[in-house]
Amino acid sequence: MSGDSSLPLRYIAIGDSLSEGVGDEPWPDGSPRGWTDRLASLLTAHYGQHRAIHYANLAVRGYKTAQVVDTQIRTAIALRPDFVTLTAGMNDIMRPRVDFGALKSALIGIVEPLTAAGTKVYVVPIPNIAGVSPA
Repeated sequence: MSGDSSLPLRYIAIGDSLSEGVGDEPWPDGSPRGWTDRLASLLTAHYGQHRAIHYANLAVRGYKTAQVVDTQIRTAIALRPDFVTLTAGMNDIMRPRVDFGALKSALIGIVEPLTAAGTKVYVVPIPNIAGVSPA
C-alpha cells in the first residue's frame, strides 16, 4: 500500500456473511470475526507504527448482491476508503433459480461506483459450493 503516510489507510469490507465473518472463529465476546477482521489486524501490525489504519466492516449476513448495492455502496464511498474488499454472490447462487445476467450486473453495480470514486476494489471469490449446493 502506498500513499501519504501521514494520512490513515482506510479499508472497508463489504458483502455478505463471508465478509462479515459468520462461521469463522469469533471474537471473545462471541461476535463474528472473519477474514476481513484478520486482514485489518495484519495491516495494523504491518503499517500501524507508521500509519493509522481505519477499518469498517459493512458486510451483512444473508444479503444478496442487489442488497449490497442498495445498502453498502453509498456508505463505503462516503468513508473515502483507499481500498475495499468485496465478497458477494453466494446468497444469490444458493437460490433454486439464478439469473446470472442480473447477478453480473449487480456485481458490476458494486465495483463501478467505487472505482469511479478512486477506490481500489479487491473482489474475493466465493468458495466452491459444489459440496453444499442442492443436486
